[in-house]
Amino acid sequence: MLGVLGQPPDSPASRPTLQLQRRAKGEAAHRLLPPWIFAHEIQNFGELQQLQQQLQQQQLLEKLLQQDEAAPEADAAGEDGVCTPEAGSLYPLLANVVDSESKSVLGCALFHSRPLIAARLIEGPPPSTPLNVEYFKKAIQEAAARRRGLPPDALQQTATAAATAAATAAANNQTSNYRGFYRLINGEADALPGIVVDVFGDVVSVQQLTRGKQFPFLCSELLTAPFVAAINDILQPSALILRNDSPLRQLERDKSMRQYSAVLRGELNGWQWIKEGGCSFAVDVLEGPDTGWYYDRREARAAVAAVLGGGRMLDLYSHSAAFSITALRSGAASCSVCVDISSSSLQLAAAAAAANGVQQQLLLQQADALQWLLQRNRSRHQTLQQLQHAAAAAAAPEDAAAAAATAAAGAAANEGMQLRDQTPTEQQQQQQQQQQQRSKEKFDIVVIDPPPPNRQGLLPAFCELLLQLAAAAALLLSSGGRLVVVESSRFMDLQQLLQILTDAVTAAGRTATLEMHGGPTLDCPQDLRSQGVPGMNWVILRLS
Repeated sequence: MLGVLGQPPDSPASRPTLQLQRRAKGEAAHRLLPPWIFAHEIQNFGELQQLQQQLQQQQLLEKLLQQDEAAPEADAAGEDGVCTPEAGSLYPLLANVVDSESKSVLGCALFHSRPLIAARLIEGPPPSTPLNVEYFKKAIQEAAARRRGLPPDALQQTATAAATAAATAAANNQTSNYRGFYRLINGEADALPGIVVDVFGDVVSVQQLTRGKQFPFLCSELLTAPFVAAINDILQPSALILRNDSPLRQLERDKSMRQYSAVLRGELNGWQWIKEGGCSFAVDVLEGPDTGWYYDRREARAAVAAVLGGGRMLDLYSHSAAFSITALRSGAASCSVCVDISSSSLQLAAAAAAANGVQQQLLLQQADALQWLLQRNRSRHQTLQQLQHAAAAAAAPEDAAAAAATAAAGAAANEGMQLRDQTPTEQQQQQQQQQQQRSKEKFDIVVIDPPPPNRQGLLPAFCELLLQLAAAAALLLSSGGRLVVVESSRFMDLQQLLQILTDAVTAAGRTATLEMHGGPTLDCPQDLRSQGVPGMNWVILRLS
């Protein structure tokens, strides 16, 4: 099988050599490779950079020749014909990594001179396996085997999917079944750096966050042909989706790393439906956040449902209302208010609520989460003031009572209440009762799951936002209520998160106890060698 643009298949013996400098004096020559290698750690960085540029020129010439040959077809196909690589784009190199002093072989890495992370480990010692279809199939099968401990519904199948998978397995003499609803590949932790693969039944979503080998059928695409072939051979998806719209791709500093999503293979007909925690959820695999669904929140959603006892719930940055619907369907929550600024997310939430029979218990509101909280707290403060004035007027002379009634009527008009055939005294009593009821309306649990910053420079603003969100939410929580916060940036560890929440709760005049905390699920593992890059954290605090 030929590689990219007619290049021969990968051969370990023909790869260039990346000479890795020892990080400290006396460091062992046969140390384990880190998943990332930075430019200053590569002794022959300039040599590899020059080789990368030469390869780019060679492949550019070959592609121009292909354009000349395909000109008639391209004219007929319009913009879908063969296109020219973007100026300034470089193709990475597969390189064998060796110790610069002992010359011992440490592994194989993908080298790219543009980003701060100049090389990413693909294979440990000895790098003797060609990166072909069989290599990627083995990597995918090993990743799937590590996920056998997932909850049963993560591997549940529809009848059609089960029949298709069984037929495919029989034809290929296989016994494994890879259909389900889970993350199959999670980058470095599954020895495929920068690659994320999510499975949605018979639809597969692939996200590539780093510059990889050029894919021959799409201009400036990043997937290798062997990897795509391996996905197709093992999973036999009805549709293969590329979700290359993550802002993290910009960190590669390569003009070819544009942000887009596309259907690479098959057909996609609307939303996909998945199963989790006994619930059905609609997923927009082409336009939804990340790859369309947050599999790494599975355990957090189950934990929230476990601690509730039928109370009122507020779900901020709710997306498709997965936290709320899981709690409502299990009876752990009696009702929930979901706030999200995205109309498309709320459409997903409405569809899922109807599918699970909880639409009458779910209130969807399109708004900015922080502004919604601030407005709600202002309304509660004004209501309490009105109640205090009304209580004072009850013991005052008649003229003061009349003035209080007039003020109450004005407040009622502002709230949009309709007053019908009632006397002024009845109207005043009704207003006071409704205001008193609203003043008592607090939530038993508030979930905050804000979108994380994608750059280190945005972290201070994110921390300030999280502080304001948590403080405002604490004011709306009942005594003994829970505050749930999910933080999924790559720049904050658990202790930093807890400190922010402690400051926020204190500012709200409350105290908190840490009840539960956790991280990603089994299908979203983290490579511990990536020091300083914590994964997702979630916490449940009980407020008094």
